[in-house]
Amino acid sequence: MVDKFYLENLLSPYAKAPVYYQKNIDPIFIGFMRKKHKKIKKSSNPIDSWLHLIDGNIRVIYTVLVQNNIPAIVKHGILDWSNKGDFPPTLTLHWWIDVEHYRIDYRGRDWYSFNPSNKPLLEQIPYVVFLPGDFPLVSYKVERVEELPPLNLRG
Repeated sequence: MVDKFYLENLLSPYAKAPVYYQKNIDPIFIGFMRKKHKKIKKSSNPIDSWLHLIDGNIRVIYTVLVQNNIPAIVKHGILDWSNKGDFPPTLTLHWWIDVEHYRIDYRGRDWYSFNPSNKPLLEQIPYVVFLPGDFPLVSYKVERVEELPPLNLRG
C-alpha cells in the first residue's frame, strides 16, 4: 500500500513539469519537458497551451510512478467545482491519475486560479495527492481511461 506522504515526496520534483525543471532530475526528463515548454510558448491559444502543460505533467508523473512500480491509472474527463461561479467554465479536457484510493492532480487548481475572485475559495480545489472524498465541492467525471505508455527515457 502506498501512502500520501510517499507519493508527494516522490512526485514533488516533477510537480511543475513541463514549466520548471529541478536540476537533480534525469536530464532526459528535462529534455522532454523543455520540448513541451517550447510548444506552450509557441501556442497562441490558451487551451492548446493548457493541453501541452497537462500532457507534459501527466506523462512525466505517470512515468515516475511506473519506474517505482506503483500501479497508476491515467484518466481523462471533466473536473467541475460547484463554488466556482460562472468563470471559468467546467473543465472538459482534464487529466488526472488515480493510485489506489488517492487521486493525483497538479493542474486543476491552476486553471481556476485565473479568476481573481476565486482566490479565497481555491483551497476547496484539490491539489497534489489527495483523497477525493476530502473535497466534496469538486467532482471528477471519467470519460475514458487513458492507455498511456510511460516515456521512453533511454531510447
